[in-house]
Amino acid sequence: DHLSVLHQLECSGVMTAVKMTRETFPNRHTYEFLHDRYGPLFLQGDSAPTTTFGKEDSAASIKIDVQDGLRKLIFDKYGEKSYACGKTKVYFKAGILDQLETSRLEFLGRYATILQAHGRSLVCRNRFQTT
Repeated sequence: DHLSVLHQLECSGVMTAVKMTRETFPNRHTYEFLHDRYGPLFLQGDSAPTTTFGKEDSAASIKIDVQDGLRKLIFDKYGEKSYACGKTKVYFKAGILDQLETSRLEFLGRYATILQAHGRSLVCRNRFQTT
């Protein structure tokens, strides 16, 4: 039963399509989506873009900011073949978008901890001043 299903998938071309998708760029997103979702990552530390990030929201500036940010975040770690920039979308190889999402969650987790610490210190100071 299992072998017949695999044979049917191979004959119909599904297996070939899956192989091609895995070998190429299975994940793709628009520049605007990447700018909104991963923008804070582009601004952190030494990897901050040299462009006018966040000051101008035209499509051209968003595209430049995303390309510059991705170049500094992904290109250094995974190489130039890990993503490709098109006219309206950015295409990622398998696993690259997961790594980018992991970096985003770590980044947001650090800042959530900082905000929580400041909030708790404010509450403690207010309690101390009222007693």
